[in-house]
Amino acid sequence: MIQQPPRRQGCQEKIKGFYILILCFVLSGTVVHSQGEVRAVFSVNKGAPLIGEPVRVTLTIDAPADAVVMLPDFPLEWPPFMVTGVSPAVVTEAGGRKTLHQEITAILWQIGDFETPETWIEYALSGSPESFRIAVEPAFFTVPSVLNPNDLTLRPLKPPLALPYVSPWLLLGSTLILVGAAFGAGRWLRRRRTVHTVQMPEDVVSRTLRELQGISTLPASRAYPLVGDALRKYVEEQAGVPAEEMTTEELLAALQAQPRFGEPHRHELRRILERVDLVKFAQYQPEADSTRKLVQAAARWIETTAARDDKAA
Repeated sequence: MIQQPPRRQGCQEKIKGFYILILCFVLSGTVVHSQGEVRAVFSVNKGAPLIGEPVRVTLTIDAPADAVVMLPDFPLEWPPFMVTGVSPAVVTEAGGRKTLHQEITAILWQIGDFETPETWIEYALSGSPESFRIAVEPAFFTVPSVLNPNDLTLRPLKPPLALPYVSPWLLLGSTLILVGAAFGAGRWLRRRRTVHTVQMPEDVVSRTLRELQGISTLPASRAYPLVGDALRKYVEEQAGVPAEEMTTEELLAALQAQPRFGEPHRHELRRILERVDLVKFAQYQPEADSTRKLVQAAARWIETTAARDDKAA
């Protein structure tokens, strides 16, 4: 067995110790980096929600236990979402790290492929004077169309009809009667609108405000549709348009030709009626005190439109 000289053996031991020291330094740096890492991600409870159906978006943040994390603000309009609720963050700790969970309830009113909007998280590590900023990993999902793209069955545009013979004289007489009836109804409606324009504004305003005051004590599920009906009736009597038979978009389009309902008034009316439609058609459950706020907003809108009429007069 050949033995190495003591001097050479000592050099090899020093080199080996030097490599071990470098390896320990690298490993220790890796551990510190992983312990200080912060990660944020969005996830959704449904990969393919229906249009108008509430979607639960969960924000999950993994960070060191001693890190200070600033949660983002989620506005009502969070394109492409409409946010209807944000829950408080739930924090759990284990193994020197903490996890934050926050749920956002939102609704989409259009179909297509979407991802959560760009969102940033700010945080500061213990012992560090500077703060850091990271982007939240988005969640991807699809809102499908109600149409079935796999249905290839050909169908006629209209069902076949068996038309009986009708005398031309009978058709002419019926047409004359209908024209006369339409002419008489048009004159009656014009007279009725003229009378309303002259004598209604004060009575309509006070009556609608009293009606809203009575609604304010009802539960939200009943109060929201009644507030929408009261506003539509008020607009119908003031503007002479069939507001109770129109959708929100049709009503707002019709009011563009009405000078008394300017752009700010139409914008505020849209905001109120969209809230009503959420409860009426999407079964959205508002907060306990939201009925009072909705009634106050509706009353304030009526008072501002009445004041505009007084100034115009």
